[in-house]
Amino acid sequence: MAEPQPGPLWPRDPRINDPPVRDLLRDLPFDFSRPSPSLQVSGTWPGLALYGPDYAGIWGALYGVFDLDSAITADPEYPPDYWRHYPHFNVGFFYYHSARQFGVRFAEYAYKIRDRDLPELAC
Repeated sequence: MAEPQPGPLWPRDPRINDPPVRDLLRDLPFDFSRPSPSLQVSGTWPGLALYGPDYAGIWGALYGVFDLDSAITADPEYPPDYWRHYPHFNVGFFYYHSARQFGVRFAEYAYKIRDRDLPELAC
């Protein structure tokens, strides 16, 4: 487990000082070799505008930025007009074996989305 260390960017000591908490965190069964999010998700984003686009349009535009087929990852157990039909990454946390590598990749994706003119995201 990586633990933040004191330094000029922290107003207080950020270390986890409770050994039982550290032990619990260390023993969690995470596979840090694969970037993964928490599984507790909610339908807070995207919010749909009255006159469109729908979920398929929004997620299709995002997947199009990376030349991915959104139909492959859609969950057929939910109808296309329900938010759970699409992979949902509005989650509480992400993890990976290297926070720095994950951060670089996440920023790369975020900047690529931000820098594209996607009218589907304007609502």
